[in-house]
Amino acid sequence: MVHEKKNRLTLALFCIYLLVLVWSILFKFHVSLSDIQADRAINLIPFQDSVSVSGLRSMEILVNILVFIPFGTYMGILTFNRPFWTKVLLIFGTSLVLEIVQYICSIGRTDITDLLNNTLGGMLGIVIYRALHKILKTRAAKVVNLFSMMAIILVPLFIALYLSITGIRIRL
Repeated sequence: MVHEKKNRLTLALFCIYLLVLVWSILFKFHVSLSDIQADRAINLIPFQDSVSVSGLRSMEILVNILVFIPFGTYMGILTFNRPFWTKVLLIFGTSLVLEIVQYICSIGRTDITDLLNNTLGGMLGIVIYRALHKILKTRAAKVVNLFSMMAIILVPLFIALYLSITGIRIRL
């Protein structure tokens, strides 16, 4: 019974994470569809333009990796007994679908580099969860869930603080 509740909590937290992930990748944190700039571009050359003068592209690469680490940790919990490569394929497939939707809907640049970095981030998440599980055993999922719940509370607070400091207004 306790294991089933833990899995339900993990699944609920994973769903919340997926909603934020889709919002960030497809809608770039906009709340109005009219604010999204139409951009249908595709880059099939890995790491082309990865080093930019401003460093923004390098930051984007790091963010893509970091944003998919939780995906890997959730895969570690929810598909614990599955082989490593099955989990990686789920992460890769999800990232691929998001990149294709971006292209079809003209809401972002479809980029092979993003696909590779998203997958790398997910793989790091799987490895991190494996390490946590070796150290904490059955408590590893509880620790991940606790961090996830804290993030669900703290991230919106940080976004609100950022918006209030910068004076950015959200239009609905």
